[in-house]
Amino acid sequence: MEYLRLQAPEASQFFIRREDLGELRGALKTDLSLSESGAELTELAWSTWIWTHLFDSLMADNGASPQLDPETVSLHAELRMAGVATGDFRTVLREIRRKQHKFAVPRIYEFTSASGHETRVNIGQLRDLLADIVCKARTSSTHVLALDGLDSAEIGTDSYWKQLAALLRASTRAHQQLRSAESRVRICLLCRSDVFLKIPIPDSNKIRHAWGVELKWDYGLETPKDSILWEMLEKKVAARGASTGDLLETYFPSYMEVGKRTRPRRIPMPRYLLELTRSTPRDMVMLMRYIQDELNPQQGLDIDRIRAGANSYCKYYFTGEVINELIGMVDASIAQGVISAMTRLPARRFSREDFLDLFSNQDGPSALEADTILRQLYLVGAIANYKPSGGGRSMSSSITDVLMPSSTSEGHSCFTMP
Repeated sequence: MEYLRLQAPEASQFFIRREDLGELRGALKTDLSLSESGAELTELAWSTWIWTHLFDSLMADNGASPQLDPETVSLHAELRMAGVATGDFRTVLREIRRKQHKFAVPRIYEFTSASGHETRVNIGQLRDLLADIVCKARTSSTHVLALDGLDSAEIGTDSYWKQLAALLRASTRAHQQLRSAESRVRICLLCRSDVFLKIPIPDSNKIRHAWGVELKWDYGLETPKDSILWEMLEKKVAARGASTGDLLETYFPSYMEVGKRTRPRRIPMPRYLLELTRSTPRDMVMLMRYIQDELNPQQGLDIDRIRAGANSYCKYYFTGEVINELIGMVDASIAQGVISAMTRLPARRFSREDFLDLFSNQDGPSALEADTILRQLYLVGAIANYKPSGGGRSMSSSITDVLMPSSTSEGHSCFTMP
């Protein structure tokens, strides 16, 4: 979203609004009635919330056609004054429970009650009115409403999954209406893949493949020197006013030496570094920072300094990231102990049986729970499926490989850690 905003030739050509739905965390904690709300009610709340924010974005665009209608401008002013156009989800939900608003709605949707001679509009009617205004609006600018922070709410609770299901249905319906109207208004729902897979609606997989885009950084995984992550790092350095040329060749030794006391090996440096990460920009940047922290200004970057930085990265950053991404996705009482238990694995490469043995002397997960944990560890990038091949080794990138693990020559399901 920030890239779109910065790439726009003129600020007026792109209206990018990013809403952090982490506020849902507070809503779920303080408003217990959210968990008791029916699916229709919460979907109406999300739908109304989406259309009011899209309407508000259009009304900030001086070139948008709704700006030419005085009554629409008046409606927008009253929605903002009521806190609905810019309010959080709880504000809209509260208004929905009241059922009606006392807005002076434009004559395109006006009626008067028999008793009080007062213009009133039901919140569902208001939503439909705003959807009609937004879909019919014409502008030369592009408007994007980006919904982020879905995994920072009370992830894993029943209320959380119910809210996400309602949000996905509301977003999908709004997206379909906008596409049918050939509108320049867009909705972008930013969501972790593993979270999206667990949203409990029948069409989630269809929605993912019909309108979803998966951001992947694993190009070059089989030939690590070709990974686009190196280009990303070089551009970050260049943005600070320095020029490195080829980052790897300029600063890093060609090989990392491991296993000196047992089985000495030389691993090409690009592969060694990349396999310490989940092939994401944040992991790679954090790895570089931890290596950098091991250097004094006068020191060269040798394999001992690189290894020390890699160890610190694994200890202080990577394990914490994995633990955070397990929260709410597997049983809380088990998730806390999984990572510490994995430090007792005999090697980086391990079988399903090795994993189950970690919990043999305690109340650990059942075999079914263990498979769920392994699958989630795979989805967050903590492990990969290991499949030996004739030319050496390979790492799988298919979720189905973890659902139905491949076999090694010894006949065991086998995984590997970064």
